[in-house]
Amino acid sequence: MVITVQQLQLYSGIVQEDTTMQLIYIEAAENVVEDYLGKALTDFTSIPGIIKLTILRIAALMQTESDGNIGITSKQFSESGSRTFIKTTRYDEYLLPISRYKAVWCLVSIKSILIQIDSSKTWILLRRIWIR
Repeated sequence: MVITVQQLQLYSGIVQEDTTMQLIYIEAAENVVEDYLGKALTDFTSIPGIIKLTILRIAALMQTESDGNIGITSKQFSESGSRTFIKTTRYDEYLLPISRYKAVWCLVSIKSILIQIDSSKTWILLRRIWIR
Protein backbone atom coordinates (compact mmCIF):
# COMPACT_ATOMS: atom_id res chain seq x y z
CA MET A 1 0.00 0.00 0.00
CA VAL A 2 1.08 3.53 -0.78
CA ILE A 3 -0.62 5.11 2.23
CA THR A 4 -0.22 3.89 5.80
CA VAL A 5 -2.89 3.76 8.49
CA GLN A 6 -0.92 6.33 10.46
CA GLN A 7 -1.01 8.75 7.52
CA LEU A 8 -4.79 8.31 7.19
CA GLN A 9 -5.23 8.85 10.91
CA LEU A 10 -3.14 12.04 10.81
CA TYR A 11 -5.03 13.31 7.78
CA SER A 12 -8.54 12.49 9.02
CA GLY A 13 -7.99 13.05 12.73
CA ILE A 14 -9.72 9.72 13.41
CA VAL A 15 -7.57 7.35 15.44
CA GLN A 16 -8.91 3.87 16.07
CA GLU A 17 -7.43 0.98 17.98
CA ASP A 18 -8.70 -1.56 15.48
CA THR A 19 -7.34 -0.40 12.12
CA THR A 20 -8.96 -3.14 10.03
CA MET A 21 -11.54 -0.85 8.47
CA GLN A 22 -9.01 1.94 7.89
CA LEU A 23 -6.87 -0.52 5.94
CA ILE A 24 -9.91 -1.41 3.84
CA TYR A 25 -10.62 2.29 3.13
CA ILE A 26 -7.02 2.84 2.05
CA GLU A 27 -7.06 -0.21 -0.21
CA ALA A 28 -10.39 0.80 -1.73
CA ALA A 29 -9.17 4.38 -2.32
CA GLU A 30 -6.02 3.06 -3.98
CA ASN A 31 -8.21 0.86 -6.21
CA VAL A 32 -10.31 3.88 -7.21
CA VAL A 33 -7.15 5.81 -8.11
CA GLU A 34 -5.63 2.89 -10.04
CA ASP A 35 -8.86 2.37 -11.97
CA TYR A 36 -8.97 6.07 -12.83
CA LEU A 37 -5.31 6.20 -13.87
CA GLY A 38 -5.52 2.98 -15.85
CA LYS A 39 -2.35 1.63 -14.29
CA ALA A 40 -1.09 0.19 -11.04
CA LEU A 41 0.49 2.47 -8.48
CA THR A 42 3.46 0.09 -8.50
CA ASP A 43 4.18 1.29 -12.05
CA PHE A 44 5.43 4.57 -10.62
CA THR A 45 9.08 4.79 -9.58
CA SER A 46 8.09 7.54 -7.16
CA ILE A 47 4.46 8.30 -6.39
CA PRO A 48 3.70 12.02 -6.74
CA GLY A 49 2.37 13.78 -3.65
CA ILE A 50 -0.86 14.76 -5.39
CA ILE A 51 -1.67 11.09 -5.95
CA LYS A 52 -0.97 10.30 -2.29
CA LEU A 53 -3.17 13.21 -1.24
CA THR A 54 -5.95 12.02 -3.54
CA ILE A 55 -5.83 8.56 -1.95
CA LEU A 56 -5.95 10.14 1.52
CA ARG A 57 -8.91 12.34 0.58
CA ILE A 58 -10.91 9.45 -0.86
CA ALA A 59 -10.06 7.08 2.02
CA ALA A 60 -11.04 9.76 4.57
CA LEU A 61 -14.31 10.34 2.73
CA MET A 62 -15.07 6.61 2.77
CA GLN A 63 -14.30 6.54 6.48
CA THR A 64 -16.57 9.51 7.16
CA GLU A 65 -19.43 7.97 5.22
CA SER A 66 -19.16 4.74 7.18
CA ASP A 67 -19.67 6.54 10.50
CA GLY A 68 -23.32 7.16 9.68
CA ASN A 69 -22.89 10.29 7.59
CA ILE A 70 -24.57 10.42 4.22
CA GLY A 71 -21.66 11.66 2.16
CA ILE A 72 -22.35 15.38 2.16
CA THR A 73 -20.51 18.45 3.32
CA SER A 74 -21.96 21.86 3.87
CA LYS A 75 -20.90 25.44 3.46
CA GLN A 76 -22.51 28.14 5.58
CA PHE A 77 -22.52 31.70 4.32
CA SER A 78 -22.22 34.18 7.17
CA GLU A 79 -23.87 37.12 5.40
CA SER A 80 -27.16 35.39 4.70
CA GLY A 81 -26.99 32.58 7.22
CA SER A 82 -27.84 30.13 4.47
CA ARG A 83 -26.22 26.76 4.15
CA THR A 84 -25.43 24.84 0.97
CA PHE A 85 -25.02 21.06 1.01
CA ILE A 86 -22.62 19.42 -1.42
CA LYS A 87 -22.77 15.73 -2.31
CA THR A 88 -19.30 14.22 -1.95
CA THR A 89 -19.78 10.54 -2.73
CA ARG A 90 -18.61 11.03 -6.32
CA TYR A 91 -14.86 10.96 -6.61
CA ASP A 92 -14.60 12.85 -9.92
CA GLU A 93 -13.62 16.13 -8.30
CA TYR A 94 -10.99 14.39 -6.18
CA LEU A 95 -9.50 12.65 -9.22
CA LEU A 96 -9.24 15.68 -11.50
CA PRO A 97 -5.91 16.91 -10.05
CA ILE A 98 -4.25 13.61 -11.02
CA SER A 99 -5.64 13.43 -14.55
CA ARG A 100 -2.25 14.23 -16.09
CA TYR A 101 -0.94 10.91 -14.77
CA LYS A 102 -3.56 8.85 -16.61
CA ALA A 103 -2.19 6.08 -18.80
CA VAL A 104 -2.76 6.46 -22.50
CA TRP A 105 -2.80 3.10 -24.20
CA CYS A 106 -2.43 2.60 -27.89
CA LEU A 107 -2.79 -0.92 -29.17
CA VAL A 108 -1.70 -1.43 -32.74
CA SER A 109 -1.80 -4.70 -34.58
CA ILE A 110 0.20 -4.93 -37.76
CA LYS A 111 0.41 -8.22 -39.60
CA SER A 112 3.52 -7.34 -41.53
CA ILE A 113 5.64 -4.31 -42.21
CA LEU A 114 8.68 -3.62 -44.36
CA ILE A 115 11.45 -1.51 -42.85
CA GLN A 116 14.31 -0.09 -44.88
CA ILE A 117 17.58 0.13 -43.00
CA ASP A 118 19.56 3.30 -43.68
CA SER A 119 19.41 4.26 -47.31
CA SER A 120 20.65 0.91 -48.53
CA LYS A 121 18.46 -1.53 -50.33
CA THR A 122 18.29 -3.84 -47.35
CA TRP A 123 14.75 -4.51 -46.21
CA ILE A 124 13.55 -6.36 -43.16
CA LEU A 125 10.15 -7.94 -42.97
CA LEU A 126 8.61 -7.83 -39.51
CA ARG A 127 5.47 -9.74 -38.77
CA ARG A 128 2.87 -9.51 -36.07
CA ILE A 129 4.00 -6.42 -34.25
CA TRP A 130 2.08 -5.49 -31.14
CA ILE A 131 2.68 -2.09 -29.70
CA ARG A 132 1.10 -1.35 -26.39
